[in-house]
Amino acid sequence: MTEEATAQAEAMGDLPGYVVHGDWHPGVVGIAAGKICRALDRPVIVLGKEGAVAKGSGRSVPGTNLVDALTACADLLKTFGGHPMAVGVSLAVADVEAFRARFATAIAAQKVAGAVVVDGRDLDIVHWIKATEVTDRLLDDLELLPALRRREPGASLWREVFCL
Repeated sequence: MTEEATAQAEAMGDLPGYVVHGDWHPGVVGIAAGKICRALDRPVIVLGKEGAVAKGSGRSVPGTNLVDALTACADLLKTFGGHPMAVGVSLAVADVEAFRARFATAIAAQKVAGAVVVDGRDLDIVHWIKATEVTDRLLDDLELLPALRRREPGASLWREVFCL
């Protein structure tokens, strides 16, 4: 199922977000949505079928709010809910194509080049580090940063968003 859904998304080309739909059981689409989202680095909604109703789950990438995207499509949906990174949704099978187009447009509207949204704030990522790079020395060095901030009022230090 995941391979078929991934192939369907890839066949759509380079879209900001994907809605894939098939004769899949709605109980397993969330796992597929997560895998496809990670593989394509795009928000994905995977819809299964229950009669004339398409039901599914969506997974997102940092900086893209699925609830906001679905709110822009609310008139096409029977139900939806969740949080910015994961949602559940249902709609009439007849509305899947219109939803697919509107969802891609709603996702595109959220894209901000070079920024990730965290708690409603834009955050420029300068450098990512791997967990293996977090050493005792790095943590000791981070303790020195508040002294630097006192000398540089208004300095934006990444330590403020660094979480262990």
